[in-house]
Amino acid sequence: MEFFKGFNLARFIIVASLIAAAVLGFQIYGRQQRVDEYHAKLGLGPDSRFVPAVEGQPETMSWVEKKVRSIQNLGRDFKEKTRQLEGEGLNGEDSPQSYIRAQAIKPRVAIGSLSINPRESKNRGYTDHEYTIVPESDDRGKPTFERTLITNFFFSLESGSSRVKVTSLEFKSPGKRNFEDYPSDKWEFTCKLTERVKDE
Repeated sequence: MEFFKGFNLARFIIVASLIAAAVLGFQIYGRQQRVDEYHAKLGLGPDSRFVPAVEGQPETMSWVEKKVRSIQNLGRDFKEKTRQLEGEGLNGEDSPQSYIRAQAIKPRVAIGSLSINPRESKNRGYTDHEYTIVPESDDRGKPTFERTLITNFFFSLESGSSRVKVTSLEFKSPGKRNFEDYPSDKWEFTCKLTERVKDE
């Protein structure tokens, strides 16, 4: 108890510093335990840090570092695929059906509503996605169009994307006409659009 005889400011500071150091030490120890626990769960630790590859030995990575590298690679692949699709007129959010319908309502086309029937045919090394396109009937029956509008529709389909081609088409004159009747430039049509995809 000699220490507390003649207790002064200097001794008070010493005691307070020892108590504070003990409290801080305990808190630091507890937090370090939590950090070590999280490192163990994430695969981080003194023996699992990234080690660059040297000649004759592969590089080693922790679980987190592997995931980060995987995400980076996927991000680069996604960016490249998106760039390619945007350059070809079909972006990642558009389906071929929505692309076809978008071309049909352009001002110089004005084909209107369409019935689109998809099918696939597989070949060696690639798959053909085929879409049979028929204008939908209305209250007046099957719609007819001038050849100019139909041609503009085909042109819009192929010029808007390098991935699709019009591979089949059929024109039909509605009804029967007498030989002496003046021919009308109104036609029913059916066409087939094909998107060829290379198999991976």
